[in-house]
Amino acid sequence: MKKVFPLALLLLLATWGGTSWLISNQVEKHYEQAIGQANTRLRQALPFFEVAPTRFDKGLFKSTAQSRITLHGEAEDEGIPLTHVIYHGPVMFTPMGIKTGSSYIVTTLDLDALPAERRAVLAKAAGGKPPLTIGLRTGTGEAFDLDLEVAPLTATGDDGQSEIHFAGLHGALSSDLEGRYLRGKIESGRLRLTRSGNEGVEIAPTTIELDIDELYRGIILAGDARITTQGITVTLPQQGEAHAGNIRLLSSNRHQPEHGIHGEDSLEARPLALKLPARHLEIDDGALRLDLALRGIDAEKYKKLIDAGAALQALQIEAVEKGNTDPALLERNIQNYLASLVGLLGPGLAAETAFDFSLPQGAAKATLALTYTDDRPVTELATLRDLIGALGGRFDVTVDEALLDILSLRELATVPVAMGFAVQKDGRLQADIRLDGGVLRINGQPTPFIEMLGPILDEPSPLQRLGDRQPV
Repeated sequence: MKKVFPLALLLLLATWGGTSWLISNQVEKHYEQAIGQANTRLRQALPFFEVAPTRFDKGLFKSTAQSRITLHGEAEDEGIPLTHVIYHGPVMFTPMGIKTGSSYIVTTLDLDALPAERRAVLAKAAGGKPPLTIGLRTGTGEAFDLDLEVAPLTATGDDGQSEIHFAGLHGALSSDLEGRYLRGKIESGRLRLTRSGNEGVEIAPTTIELDIDELYRGIILAGDARITTQGITVTLPQQGEAHAGNIRLLSSNRHQPEHGIHGEDSLEARPLALKLPARHLEIDDGALRLDLALRGIDAEKYKKLIDAGAALQALQIEAVEKGNTDPALLERNIQNYLASLVGLLGPGLAAETAFDFSLPQGAAKATLALTYTDDRPVTELATLRDLIGALGGRFDVTVDEALLDILSLRELATVPVAMGFAVQKDGRLQADIRLDGGVLRINGQPTPFIEMLGPILDEPSPLQRLGDRQPV
C-alpha cells in the first residue's frame, strides 16, 4: 500500500502535467478569442475603445501576455496597459481560487507600464493592491465565466478638499461567446463622494442581479435584472439633506413568440426624506413607486431597430475619427432608423406608466396608458385623423390638497383647474382625460380640441411616407 500511493500520485501529476502541456498549445487561441470577445463588447458599450494584444509568452502551466486598451487614434504607447496571466487546465490554482477547465485568464492593470506619477497615484488609492482584477474562464465549449474584483479605493482631488471613498466591488458573471445570455451577481460596497463643506453623495452597498435569457447586441429581449441598494444620501448646502432608502429597480422582459416582447420596469424607494432649512421645508417617511410597461413589441422588428441604431452609431464614430462622413449615407441611415422605429407601431402595442408618491400628510397618483387599437400598421394610415383614431389613451391624476400645501404647490395647481383640465373634489385635485375613437374627453365631457386642428386632420400622415422605406 505504501508503494502504491506514491506511484498513484506520480501518475496523477504526470497526467496533470501532460494535459496542461496539451492545453498550452491551445491557450494562445483562447487568449485571442477572449480579446476578440472583449472588443465585441466594447464596440457595443464603449465604441471608441479597443483592446490590442502587445505580447504573448507561452509556458507549461501558465502563460503571460500584455495588451492595451486605447482610444481610437491614440498612439501605441498611450492608453491603459493590461497584463494577463493565463493558467492552463484542467486544474488551475489561481488568485481567484481553484478553477477547472481549459484555461483561466487573470487580467490586471499593468502598473509597471504606467508613467511613474500615475502609478504612484493608483498605488496610493488602492493601498498597493491591483485596482482591478478580472478572471475569465474560457475553452469550455461556447460558455465562459467571468470573475470581477475592484479593490477598495480612497483618493483626494487636486483641490485637496474633494474625496472619494469606495469599499470595493466583486461579482461573477456567465455568458456565451456570442453574448446571447447573461447571468450572475455583482455586489458593490459603499461609495462616498465629498467636497468642501461636507457636501456630497453617499451610496450604500448595492447589489446587481442578472438572469437574462436572451440578449441581442447587448439589449435585453428576455430575462430579469434587479438593482437594490440600502439607500442614497445627498448632503446639500446650508445643512440640507435628501435621502432615499431601500431602493429597488426591477426590469423584466418576456419574449412570447405569438404576442411579442412584454417589458415591465419598476422603481421603488422608501423612506424618502428632504430637509431644506433655508426654505423651511422638511418632509419625512415618503414613498415613491414608478411602474413602466410596454407590451406587444414585434421581436424581429425590434431587432431591425437595434441594427439600425448600431449602424447609425458606427457612422457617428466614423465621423468623429475621420472628421467627416458621407452626408447622403448618413441621411439614408437616419431614414432607415426612423422607418425601423415607426415599424414597431402596430396592432397590439400598448404602453402604460403609473406614478405613486406619498407622505404621511397625503398622496399623489398618476396613470398614463396608450394603446394602438387599429388592425392596420401605422404606416398604412392615410391621414392624421386616421392616426388619432387608431390611438386609445387615458390620463388619470389624483392629488391630495394637503400634499400640495406641504410642497408649496397649491397656487400652481389652480392653473389646470382654471383651464378645465382638473376639478377639486373631497379635498383632492382630480383629472380624468381619455382618448377613444378620435374623441377626447376631459373629466367625462367631450371636447373640441382635436376638431380645432381643422383641415390639417385630413392631411396625409407623415408616418405613411416612412412606410415607403422598408428597414434593411
